[in-house]
Amino acid sequence: MHAYQYHTKGGVVLNFRKTIGALSQPPGVSGYENDVAESARVLLEPLCNRVETLPLYPVVGVRDSAKPGAPRVLLDAHIDQIGFIVTGYEDTEGPVGGFVRIAACGGFDPRTLPAKEVIVHAPCGRLHGIVACLPPHLKNPDAPPRAAIPLKDLSVDLGMPAARVRELVPLGTPVTVKAEPFGIGGDFIGGAALDDRACFAAILYALELLKDEPLPVELIAVGSTREEVDGRGAATAAHHTRPDYAVAVDVTHAGTPDAPKERTVPIGSGAAIGIGPHLNRRVSSTLVRIAQAQNIPHTREILPSFTGTNASVMQTVRAGIATGLVSLPLRYMHTGCEVIREHDAKACGELLAAFVRSFNEGVPRC
Repeated sequence: MHAYQYHTKGGVVLNFRKTIGALSQPPGVSGYENDVAESARVLLEPLCNRVETLPLYPVVGVRDSAKPGAPRVLLDAHIDQIGFIVTGYEDTEGPVGGFVRIAACGGFDPRTLPAKEVIVHAPCGRLHGIVACLPPHLKNPDAPPRAAIPLKDLSVDLGMPAARVRELVPLGTPVTVKAEPFGIGGDFIGGAALDDRACFAAILYALELLKDEPLPVELIAVGSTREEVDGRGAATAAHHTRPDYAVAVDVTHAGTPDAPKERTVPIGSGAAIGIGPHLNRRVSSTLVRIAQAQNIPHTREILPSFTGTNASVMQTVRAGIATGLVSLPLRYMHTGCEVIREHDAKACGELLAAFVRSFNEGVPRC
């Protein structure tokens, strides 16, 4: 098998980088995930025995076990993305003075927004806009400097008359930042929505590694939804599939010169294995043991409270699910351009596949 490859339904071979690129393109603001859910379904179908999309749009793929009564193991990565919805209109003078106001779906960093190109996903199709930005020449020189313009004070210029804007863009229309994926510095990948579609690609990679193997578990792969607002997609998928064990796969903060070292992990260090009170000790220790035994690049990430991921959501579904967390180091989280390394994404996929195989030895142990 070639690294980073799997076969789509039509037999076309895609590499890992192109897969992440393809996953990052469909819009999927939290609560509006239908387009990306369809893309996830198509990618899961050749790797699973059956795939279904649930009412909140989480996509669930199942690989049957070779053993009757085998434990169920769920791998989850959310496919929704941070973005915005249209909340109102703002008019200026002139024939093309139509602007819209927006509010955030998820924790978008407003410092990065002025002068950004955005896509308004209107019923008529995609409309391109620019987040309005006051030129420095027009700023009040006596006004105190501000670190960021509040989102409530930002508007989107659609370059059309106000009446036309109201006609084409109803309130509640989703908006995303436009960012095409690109490569930088060897195996680095930049782009939008890598949180968390790069991790969904890592789950696809794990499924490909396991493709020709009889499985000791019933394997459930979930592209969950609404993680950026409340995690309900993962909660409903876990409730529906009744797993015995679950691993959330999400991004974590990678180190940069301005970031506190105690709250980041080095990019290039492989898979970050979460350890803390919101995670099952047996699952976490099994992940560490496997990574050490098989020389899978990894680091330990200590999470003393709420993880900020679907791991904290899934652990309390039904009577509780033994849940672990594997994270992908990512720079510039919750901006319009995030950065990861293929090396780390591959390590995450390899660790997930190895975790599934470990059930040949029995259930996770300390």
